Amino acid sequence: MKRSSTKAEKRHMQRVAELGCIVCSECLGYNGTPAQVHHVRASHGWGRSSHYATIPLCDRHHNSNEGVHGMGRDERTDRDRTRGRY
Repeated sequence: MKRSSTKAEKRHMQRVAELGCIVCSECLGYNGTPAQVHHVRASHGWGRSSHYATIPLCDRHHNSNEGVHGMGRDERTDRDRTRGRY
């Protein structure tokens, strides 16, 4: 069962979201794009990671077909390999 976020965790996630999408900002030069919180899952399997291990992503980069949830893990890995990230 998922546990509820504490007040401190909610405050942290709100601050992260207020930063704007990190992909739009750092890769595309668009600052202030409205963002939602993405929980980073490094070595966490399919369970949710800490509410503090988060990054801000806009809906396009979070949920669309080109976002982290829209493409499968293999597709992201293949794309990153062709771009020299491995």
